[in-house]
Amino acid sequence: MGRNSWARGLTANGYLRGSRVWQSLYAYNLGRNLRHFTFQRSASDNVAFRNDSTRT
Repeated sequence: MGRNSWARGLTANGYLRGSRVWQSLYAYNLGRNLRHFTFQRSASDNVAFRNDSTRT
């Protein structure tokens, strides 16, 4: 997850963005060099649970 993420920079893979998502579960994901994990634009009733974001 995250290798082709939106808005990545030189040292990070950018953002994982939940945009216009409803009642979604993001669980047990592994993100490497991820800058931000966000829910945006009318996102509601979402859950992020036990996700691991590491810097390498």
